[in-house]
Amino acid sequence: MNDTSYTEMNHVIYHQTSPDGQIQALVEQDDRVAYFYLASDLKSFETKACWVRNLIAGPITIDQREMEQGIAPTLPRTVCQNQDGQSPLDSEHLSVVWFEEGNGAALFEKQDVLAVIPPGSGVDGFHGFARDCKTQNSICWPMPDLQELDERIENAKVWWQEWTTGNPWKTRQTALLERLEAGLGTHEKYFSIDGQKWPPKGLAFFQQSFWQALVTVGVSLRPQPNVELASDSPNQFSRFELGLLGAPVGSERLIQALGGWLSGMSNYPWHHQTWVAHGHTSSLPPDITNGTFPFVLLAEHGELLRRVSDRAGSEDPLNLLAPFERLALPPYRQCLTNLLWAIPITSSEQQQAAAGGTDALLDHFIENPKRLLLSPSDNAAK
Repeated sequence: MNDTSYTEMNHVIYHQTSPDGQIQALVEQDDRVAYFYLASDLKSFETKACWVRNLIAGPITIDQREMEQGIAPTLPRTVCQNQDGQSPLDSEHLSVVWFEEGNGAALFEKQDVLAVIPPGSGVDGFHGFARDCKTQNSICWPMPDLQELDERIENAKVWWQEWTTGNPWKTRQTALLERLEAGLGTHEKYFSIDGQKWPPKGLAFFQQSFWQALVTVGVSLRPQPNVELASDSPNQFSRFELGLLGAPVGSERLIQALGGWLSGMSNYPWHHQTWVAHGHTSSLPPDITNGTFPFVLLAEHGELLRRVSDRAGSEDPLNLLAPFERLALPPYRQCLTNLLWAIPITSSEQQQAAAGGTDALLDHFIENPKRLLLSPSDNAAK
């Protein structure tokens, strides 16, 4: 749905698109009630709604007839800070601060937070926080006195202001390339893969005698969505870059094919509202390896480095493991930056990984370093 179709909806008094253009923030207000919404055309993103305020005195209990008719319900007055209702919102005084993940936002009236739809809302009966709600109910929860939430919103506000007043990208791009070159040597080529849209990101190409590498630069600018729903330590997993090691075939077409796949994978978490991490698997286009390796296993660089250290003194005549010993990416905004290497695997190996056999697979690959390299099909290499 485009911007026009959202703004032409009945009673929409405020509308803003997320920085990556995928989610819309809307405030809808009629003569009874005001609501804050996040909506998207993404199949993976369900519309989220949070009550903001009643403009009239609400009922004693939620009016089920309104809900059955698809009408935004007024909140029962017994759970409102202002039981008689409040004055209508003025769109000129409204603004939105997006969470850095891009799938949550806070609604402001001047300098005051009116409502928050955080990432991960819509689960277990939670839809969002509202300042003027005083008792938890099925529509919204009271605004919590949580320093963590306040800091998260303030940090996001500062973050977006930096993009308005400066260019955080150049600093981050330089830091990433310096660390990558410390382990992989000077990059020979650099491609932009952002389509001239935010967030900026690129792909660096490196080549040595027995291997070549493609590594994303800039995916870690924003944290992945919904990591906090699966981990108590989201800062350890939320930011990543992707890398792929291959045989030095010297094909421009192959580099473009692999670059296209990496570019698509770099968008995957935000397009599908999920996250990727060590041990996850993904499909690989059949034209790249002729179907020999239809999947990749994502292996975190530190996990590979630990295994390389454990086998110190073992034979590695082609020096394929050297990059793992010298490479470490810099953290960003108090988060680790995980470098995930995409290792080609067979269908049976994918099943082994899905069944929890990642460790055994990685030990095998370290003992047989050539398995870390993508062997392209003849078609892709031409």
